[in-house]
Amino acid sequence: MKKLTTDPTPKADFADALHSTPTASIEEPKCPFSAAVYTDRSSDYELRIISRDGAVTEMGVDLTSKSTKLNLRGEIMWSNGAARPYIALAALGDTEEFYGGEIYALAVEGAEVINSGLPGPDDDAPPTLLLPNYSATFYSTFRDDYPETAELPQDVYYLTMCQK
Repeated sequence: MKKLTTDPTPKADFADALHSTPTASIEEPKCPFSAAVYTDRSSDYELRIISRDGAVTEMGVDLTSKSTKLNLRGEIMWSNGAARPYIALAALGDTEEFYGGEIYALAVEGAEVINSGLPGPDDDAPPTLLLPNYSATFYSTFRDDYPETAELPQDVYYLTMCQK
């Protein structure tokens, strides 16, 4: 939420805050966008997607498992379809490092990250895939470049997209 530093009441509407022209300084919002993640249908994960210099095709990822304390960080690089982000994840800590292409059937077991396969370009979206919420602010720009993109699956968990 964006708020005026001179006003203790946060702005209720982020769009209003963006277009307001206050004379006081403004505190930048930390997490203005929503995002979605496919997992094993649990809410055990916390996801942060961080934009890099305002680019919509490259983002940083911070994915944390609450139960195992596993922390993954990486870069999302969009492929030629918006429903198929390519991502490189590195497990941080005492585990083996894991680097993947397009995420498919990614399972987290204890501190191990297992990639069980990659889909082909014409395959359905896999059950474990990081996706943006296309209703987020950056989508209109991305949609202009990729008008043929697949629709988002219905059953997703909406989390938070944060900016540095």
